[in-house]
Amino acid sequence: MSKAYDLSIKGLGACLLAAIVGLLLLQVFGRYVVHTSLPWTEELARFGLVWLTMVGAWMAEREYAHFGIDVFSERLGRLGVIVAKSITILALTVLVYGAYEFLPMLQEERRV
Repeated sequence: MSKAYDLSIKGLGACLLAAIVGLLLLQVFGRYVVHTSLPWTEELARFGLVWLTMVGAWMAEREYAHFGIDVFSERLGRLGVIVAKSITILALTVLVYGAYEFLPMLQEERRV
């Protein structure tokens, strides 16, 4: 099942990339051939790029190909790597919690 799951995620990444290329080609065609552009293509391509970045990072981490500093992981050993990853998870949890607490302030600004 893991192989099928990995293949489906890679397929999702390929579909996202194809969709982004298609949207940008549609934008260029509309802008230079028809002389009118579709307002939603640029935003949708940008949204797709964000998703493609996240899917690509997930795939790289899954295959242990994600960017890392090998000097530290080699010197820390297995326990040190576990501690470093735990600290990273804790820091990300604090950031997500802080962002969640910040959301009501953003909603108040939109009402004004």
